[in-house]
Amino acid sequence: MARPEKESFDYFSLDVNFYEDPRIQDLFDEYGGFAEIIYIRILCMVFSDHGYYTKMTEEQLAKKMYRILKGKYCPSYSSVEAIIAHMADSNLVDKAMLSAGVVTSHGIQIAFMNMAIRCKRRKKITEFSLLSEAEMVEFNIKEEDINSEETRVITEETLVNSEEMQQSKVKEIKEKKSKKDKLKMNLDIEFYENYFEPSKWTKVLIDNGLISDSDLKIPSYNALFKEVINSYKVTDMARAFGYLVAYLKHPSYRIDDMYAYIRHALINNTDWVSHEDERTAYFEQLSIQLEEYKRQQETEANKHHDDDDLPF
Repeated sequence: MARPEKESFDYFSLDVNFYEDPRIQDLFDEYGGFAEIIYIRILCMVFSDHGYYTKMTEEQLAKKMYRILKGKYCPSYSSVEAIIAHMADSNLVDKAMLSAGVVTSHGIQIAFMNMAIRCKRRKKITEFSLLSEAEMVEFNIKEEDINSEETRVITEETLVNSEEMQQSKVKEIKEKKSKKDKLKMNLDIEFYENYFEPSKWTKVLIDNGLISDSDLKIPSYNALFKEVINSYKVTDMARAFGYLVAYLKHPSYRIDDMYAYIRHALINNTDWVSHEDERTAYFEQLSIQLEEYKRQQETEANKHHDDDDLPF
């Protein structure tokens, strides 16, 4: 009695332009080289099982890949899940089949048939077919060879799941929009209620009688202090602000536009204070250089004086 022919393959070929496939390039760009390794692992698993498919849910596939590759440089389990989902979205594995617990793809099935021809094996796609009519003719596969019941059930399940997912997605979008609208409304109310609420820095101006607590430019003052703090150290602004408040209590001339004056003075003074250490260091270095130059001049003068005392 003849030994039954193996469904699987002991090896498979990898095209030299494998990495030129736009889907592989996108996979690499999104998740790096580890995603490519996971895909090749999946190919090994499929070709070594039923030859062109293996029965496994998306969750089972993710867990298996994570267990196989778990180690120092392995990404997290959630990353492995995301990589497999990306493969399904880009059709590296068929999304509908995967949702029904079958790992295969059109490309895998074409590769399977080509390998069978090269190895001179009488292999055919008998279930879960993703081949077109033209491809079935090319590979001499007849309709009656295929277990259409399996594919039909998966297709029907996929359609039902797709409709449910679509309805769920629409509901989710509506709920998110509703929450977003409520949040925006609450933020708008909160924003306008607090629009004229002075910040701590602005309150110092009010407490010192420099501006009124009903000044319409309070939001502008709040924004000014935030802008300066984002550009300089808080301690530098605090020093400059202290000098400014002390001066504004007894200005040397009348100030018509208080906000414009404070903005100009605060930014300039804070910038000056922030570079004080640099100026101090510069003048200290300059002082050292001048002292060195002075010593050199005195040395030269003493040398000339000694030369004058020589008898020749």
